[in-house]
Formats: sequence, C-alpha cells, structure tokens
Amino acid sequence: MEKNKEIDKNLKSYSKYYRNLLLNEGIKDIDAKMASYGSRLRSMYDSKEYKEHNIYPSTNVSFVYAVIAMCLELKEAGYTDAWIIPAVEKCMESRWTAFVKILRFIDHFPFCYAVVRKWNKSDHADRIKDGSITYDHFELGKEKVEYNISKCMYIEMFKSYGIRPLCKIFCDTDRIAYSGLTRHVNFVRHSDLSDGEACFDEIIKKVKHENDMEAKHSDEFKRIRRAGQSGYEYTYTEYGKDSFEKIYDWERSELEDIIWYYYLSGTIKFARILPYLEKYDGKSRLQEDLISPNMPEGWKKEISLALDLAAGVGRGVNGDGSL
Repeated sequence: MEKNKEIDKNLKSYSKYYRNLLLNEGIKDIDAKMASYGSRLRSMYDSKEYKEHNIYPSTNVSFVYAVIAMCLELKEAGYTDAWIIPAVEKCMESRWTAFVKILRFIDHFPFCYAVVRKWNKSDHADRIKDGSITYDHFELGKEKVEYNISKCMYIEMFKSYGIRPLCKIFCDTDRIAYSGLTRHVNFVRHSDLSDGEACFDEIIKKVKHENDMEAKHSDEFKRIRRAGQSGYEYTYTEYGKDSFEKIYDWERSELEDIIWYYYLSGTIKFARILPYLEKYDGKSRLQEDLISPNMPEGWKKEISLALDLAAGVGRGVNGDGSL
C-alpha cells in the first residue's frame, strides 16, 4: 500500500515535465501519450532494476527513472538523441531556474570559489559514502577543484535501458549550474561519461590576470557566449556573418568551439552563424539536420533560412533575415 502511494506521488510530481515537453514541441495526442508514459513509468518503478538502483541516497533515482521513461517514449516514437536531449532539458528548465538564480547572486561576491569548493567537497563525501560515483582522482585545491570519474550510477541506469548517450541530460546539469558562476570561477569540462571513458572536470578560481583577460574579450565574444550559457535569445546582425568581424583574431578558435557546442546542445539561433565556421563543417551539419524527419518544423525553417542566407539567395520571410 505504501509502495503504491509512493509511486502515485512520483507519477504526479514528474509527469508534469513530460506534459511540458509535449506542449513545448507541439506534439499531438497528449492524453494518449501521457497515459503511455504513466504506464511505462509505473512499470519501471515496480521493476527489479529500480529496486537494485534505488539504494543511493545522494541520487534521486525516482526522478532519474522519470527522465529515462521520457527518453524511452520519445525513442520509440522515432525521435533522435540530438532532438531528445534539448527537448527534455527545456521541459525541465523551471527545475533549475531557482538554483541558478542563487548561484548568480553568490557569483557577485569574492568568496564565490570558497562556496564552490565546499560544495564539491560535500558532494564528493556523499558520493563516496553511498558508492554512487567512482572517483579515480579528486583534488581539492586552494585555486582549483579537479576530478576524474570512471563510473557513475546515473550513467549505469541509462545504460541498463540501452540509452547511455541520453544521460547527457544529467551530465549537462553541471554546465547549467556553473552558467550562474562566471565572475570568479571557470568550469572546464574535458569529457563526460555519456559519450566518453571518463568525466574529467576542472573548476578553476579566477585570479586577477584571468579577470583581466576576461575584460579584454570583445563585446561580441561575450554576447555570444552569454547567449549560449544562459539560453537568452541572440539576434544576429547581418545574419551572423559579421560576428567574426567584431571579435579579435585570438578569440575566433574559442568562439567557434562555443558556437558549435551550444548549437549541438539545442541553441537553434546559432544556426545562422554555423556556415561561417572554419574549424567545423557547419554547413554540412545544417543540411543533415534539415532533412532529419524528427526535426521540429520551427527549427527546419530557421535552418533553411540560415542555409539560404549563407548562399546569398534569400533574406527571410520578412525580407530582413527574420522569419
């Protein structure tokens, strides 16, 4: 009886995110799809896999399973991983908003890194205690936190359902959190376990010369980076082509990495600048996404416009590069 009450509580709490996703993406037959999702998640909560996984106090397994159920429903409907990841992240934005706002407040104070250091120390202790994460290396320095993770139960849960790459949704929560900490901290993710052999992160305290370097970045560089980090809308003058003329030569390589990463993470407005990248074949990527059967129609319009503008054959529906 208690078990059924707990399942009902979790279903009620987490189903709202899947409904948000269906509404956000304009997917039809919402009631039928919600019923399918509820049935699947209820069955998963009642499985031996859930019982085996639900032994880690530092890991919210009921929520992880709710997200896995979303992913399985969408995979069976034919959607690609590249579409699912940003769609799921978007439907749960409200879950992270309050936390990121707190971090942005902390980011105004010089003791910001000390808070981050304490936070990582506490999280490391909790994960070691319950065994949910295996650290090959963990360094808690005065100016840098560094760790290398070879096993993570978030990954193992997704892997057990055959969708390991989609655990990128949870790997990305670190990036979302650190997007609120930019004044005094640099978060550097070298790799994660969703598509690599290890999760290797560095959280570096910004010292004076790093803050000076930040001040030297062009306004255009900062604007594009901020658009990616925060999800703010970014409007490109001259369809994005002249953005590279507004930055310094030494910024270009890093800026291209930023644009490429955030486009793949679902920042569709970066489509207009992709054809002008030198390090990456942005045009081919857009052409592939344009013919993807599971690409939302709104995205296809933006991609088509980006390709037309790059070819010099269009100015958009409104004649000025807008849709």
